[in-house]
Amino acid sequence: VYILTDSGAFQAVMGWAVRKLRGNRLIMVAGFTTLFSLVNLVLSPHSFVAFVPFSILFARAIGYDAMVGVAMALLGGAVSFSTGALLATTVAAQTMVGLPIYSGASYRLLCMAVLLIPTILYIYRYGEQTRTGKRASLVADLERQEQGASAELPSEVHFHHILTMLLFVITIGLCIYLSLIHISEPTRPI
Repeated sequence: VYILTDSGAFQAVMGWAVRKLRGNRLIMVAGFTTLFSLVNLVLSPHSFVAFVPFSILFARAIGYDAMVGVAMALLGGAVSFSTGALLATTVAAQTMVGLPIYSGASYRLLCMAVLLIPTILYIYRYGEQTRTGKRASLVADLERQEQGASAELPSEVHFHHILTMLLFVITIGLCIYLSLIHISEPTRPI
């Protein structure tokens, strides 16, 4: 996480995404929340507490408060965790009762998608209400303290930013893939 932020790779890619989507906040909230939901298919939500500063930075960059950033990361992860489509605990439970591994995963993925929609809409609605002043921010005191720390994102994405993000995604993907292999075939060496 430190390498992503210190190199500026995450901020550069976020800035690029914000510029490409031209302020369409609903798509940005939906994309970021869904990203956390998909990554949390095999991990528990507390594993992503380290990524909350990223989502807060992203939320502030699109004009929302820190609560939206926390909600995108944790609620997105909580939706996929609660459906348990590919979690190790689900696989262990299925093994203990004699069910085939990943049986019912497609149904649980469908449930995840259905639950993700109102979650995204709720986060977006809260963000829009606080951004336009129709509702007081739940973290207004924190936002006043952090006003000096603006959410300026870099205007350019360089090759080293892309390479850093690509290596990060490959590493996470490799960890997930190897975990899934080990869960489905525990006697097979990794």
